[in-house]
Amino acid sequence: MKTFNHFSVSGRIGKDATIANAGNNKKATFSIALNTAHKNAAGETTSTATAWIDFEAIRKPEKANEFEALKKGAFLTINGPFEANEFDTKEGKHRQVIVFVATSWEPVTADNNEEKGE
Repeated sequence: MKTFNHFSVSGRIGKDATIANAGNNKKATFSIALNTAHKNAAGETTSTATAWIDFEAIRKPEKANEFEALKKGAFLTINGPFEANEFDTKEGKHRQVIVFVATSWEPVTADNNEEKGE
């Protein structure tokens, strides 16, 4: 059965990825900035809002060199599935979060960015 919980997001990395051990693997956590321009009736930009999306990526140690692309300012398209995680807080409250799991990424270049206007 196919799942339809995949994403594709383009944006700039806010700071270098944090790399940590995750069992026998390596885990990178990083954020991408998504900027939205707000325009008035005349089409002039009046303000810009920035939202941050957090991602995580897991690789075998021999593939951890792939994390080198996850540097501050890199303009990337990130792809992967959403995962639902549940946990209980210290206060005993049950929480559910959606995790963006980055399984692949590629640099956004002039060739593949025409429609993005960057």
